Amino acid sequence: MIPCIYHNTNIDSIIDGTVVGSTVSIYQWFCKQKTSKDGKFLYVLSSELLENWNPAFEWLGKIKLSDNVQKAVKNKRAVILIDITLESLSIEEFKPMWEKFQKLNNFDYTDQSNIIYLTSNINFPNLEGCTVIKDHFVLAAAKNIWFTGYHKQRNEFTCMIDHKIKTIANNRIKENWTHKFVCLQQRPRKFRKELYKKLRKDFDKNESICTLRKDDEIGFVEVSPYDSFLENEHIEWHQINEDHFSYTKYSVVSERNYYNNECAPFTTEKVLKNLILPQPFVLCSYKNHIKELKKLGFKIYDDLIDHSYDSYDDDKRMDAVINELKRVLNITPDLYTEQAKFNCDIIKNNQIFEDVFKYISKILDIQE
Repeated sequence: MIPCIYHNTNIDSIIDGTVVGSTVSIYQWFCKQKTSKDGKFLYVLSSELLENWNPAFEWLGKIKLSDNVQKAVKNKRAVILIDITLESLSIEEFKPMWEKFQKLNNFDYTDQSNIIYLTSNINFPNLEGCTVIKDHFVLAAAKNIWFTGYHKQRNEFTCMIDHKIKTIANNRIKENWTHKFVCLQQRPRKFRKELYKKLRKDFDKNESICTLRKDDEIGFVEVSPYDSFLENEHIEWHQINEDHFSYTKYSVVSERNYYNNECAPFTTEKVLKNLILPQPFVLCSYKNHIKELKKLGFKIYDDLIDHSYDSYDDDKRMDAVINELKRVLNITPDLYTEQAKFNCDIIKNNQIFEDVFKYISKILDIQE
């Protein structure tokens, strides 16, 4: 176990569930609270442990570490871990905060091996002064939430994936469709508003579900008849009603990023849900996202859906997604239960955080 200091909290708060997070609770399996007897240690700065972290993540540029922590990093006795794995910042967004943090704590290029930045932006470049580890950390978060049973308040969704797959398949085989498709959107990002308008131009509310928050993110332009959340509540991972998968024939998955110039592509739980729960989908996301999912090993309904839209440029991809949706709407899909279980195994078996902590142990020369 790696001796650890958590900025803003401690290991006991993580273990007893006082601090609840998609990735930070994973740390309990690899770390222990640092004591005065521990000469080397890990210092964690996580977006899940700090207030006002979204969307600007300005907290990093305001953190001044103690002289003891700074000295330990300089002497190679400590590793700083900057964990912003549940969002995806571009280099343009992260670099100004990083440089402020560097200056405030007297770090320079010689400290690069002992300062690690975890990011889900798979295109993030190298950055002088810190070691960048980029990966699909959403897989580790999904493994922790959906398959470990750690979060008591999320127990129903976490411990019943196999049951949900079976239940959904038993409902879908009856073809009791209430809607042709569902498109669950939350924050009113520019491309989502465009997608909403295009979908609503061709499909009315009686035949499809397409949710979207208002621009001020208070209240909704449209809600789903299957949702039970409050008007001011953000939809958590575990809150999506399985009826969306049982009684709607297809899904349009609207991911976090779309435009090429955003330069921060990453995968979120939005598409993972439609990989582990058996409902075919078309994906409105950044260019080549389907290609990236296939590289991870996922099976993606290729016998039914033509994902050639995945390689189209921004100005054509959304229309191509909608055209593919129109093509398949009259086709009755298979149940895809075995595919769902196959995709579940990819999530359950990922070792992303295990590899990160092995790397940290090696730097600190701590035996596991």
